[in-house]
Amino acid sequence: MPEREVWVTTLTMRGSLGEEEFDAWAAALYGLSDEASLAQSSGQVYVTVWFEDARDHLHALRLAEELLQKSGVRPRLPVIGAESRTEMLYTRNAEEHSLPELVGVSEVGAILGISRQRVHQLVRAALIPAPLAILRGGFVWDAASMRSCAESRKGARRWRDVRADAVAFGIINGEH
Repeated sequence: MPEREVWVTTLTMRGSLGEEEFDAWAAALYGLSDEASLAQSSGQVYVTVWFEDARDHLHALRLAEELLQKSGVRPRLPVIGAESRTEMLYTRNAEEHSLPELVGVSEVGAILGISRQRVHQLVRAALIPAPLAILRGGFVWDAASMRSCAESRKGARRWRDVRADAVAFGIINGEH
């Protein structure tokens, strides 16, 4: 008989728990399964459970819901999301980078094939994606969005006069 895959299921609930309630939930869950974890962040509570005895992702989801029912922690917070993946996929996703590649003005200029000064002009005219952040050291963008911007301009005319671009995009009126 082929070896079953291990399924990792995460149920997401809307709400938050006080410290005592969190500890009570954790104790109840861990009392039923030593393969469970509990976390909360940004107004959401996450219960993640590893199942070696699940047949497939749907069975793993049912087992996770049953675990919550048995623990008695489920009724207060509504489940707003559920995800079940094989342990291999779960581990691979956990190891992937979760932060975007960040670039500054010089790198954006290189991506777009323009000078740093031209990047500043295009930012002021709102003709390129807005930076993710403005730090003391300057603007910061997601590199993927800037590459997408450059790709969308392929075959188009070169970056022209900011005023002409702003008129063409309807950002300003062309009248003097």
